[in-house]
Amino acid sequence: MTTSNNNQSDMAQTNSVDPSFSDIPSFTDENDGFEYQRISGDTLVSLLKNLPKRFKQLQIIDCRTPAEYKGGHIKGAINCHTYTQNVEARYHKIYKGGTLYVFHCEFSALRGPKALIRFRAEHEKTLPKVPLACFVLDGGYQEFYEKHRQFCMGGYTPEWETM
Repeated sequence: MTTSNNNQSDMAQTNSVDPSFSDIPSFTDENDGFEYQRISGDTLVSLLKNLPKRFKQLQIIDCRTPAEYKGGHIKGAINCHTYTQNVEARYHKIYKGGTLYVFHCEFSALRGPKALIRFRAEHEKTLPKVPLACFVLDGGYQEFYEKHRQFCMGGYTPEWETM
């Protein structure tokens, strides 16, 4: 499927969850305008503790600024700041078959979801027949840090403090 950057309905179709991953507790937020799936912080903790055997790894993509990431992040997360890094170009370095991906930013309201959309679009251009397990962390790092600090390295630096 080819997606247009300006066609929201195409993007919604492209970013809905693949039925083969429906066993992972997830939900959509109708206010997003896109149909990508979100997972709760509790679900992420469950996946960190016990990744389903069909996945080789869990990759958390932190889409906050490098300063926010340096101030604290989820253990094992990689930083892919969407303002300065081209997600489509990084796709080829980040993608590994059998990986479950979780994207987030500070609140998972804009940067994380947009990065997921671009990552999935690049995946569909590159490997259109290969399912991609891709989710957004609901509430972002801010909420995850409040509830699950033991799974984080460092603290929490809001974006506004880095400007």
